[in-house]
Amino acid sequence: MIATSTKVDISGVKVPATVDDKFFKADRKSVKKGEEAFFAAKKEAAVVPEAKKALQTQVDAGFKLDATVSAYLKDKFSLSKGDKPHEMKF
Repeated sequence: MIATSTKVDISGVKVPATVDDKFFKADRKSVKKGEEAFFAAKKEAAVVPEAKKALQTQVDAGFKLDATVSAYLKDKFSLSKGDKPHEMKF
């Protein structure tokens, strides 16, 4: 993660009261510990419930990003030899 000074105005976004810390917590049904569990069968892909997808769409509709910020957030960040992330400012 690289710090940025870019600001996004979210004052017009209405976040439902159901969105709290518990909303973002991962569902852990049964966590098995031990070596056998670690090397057990393939892990199943996480499935996002339709209710969470609909809520995300509702919140996303509350604000629009300009083209520059949108491209910045979608771009893959990487460092090259000689780059000094502590001196970078975005």
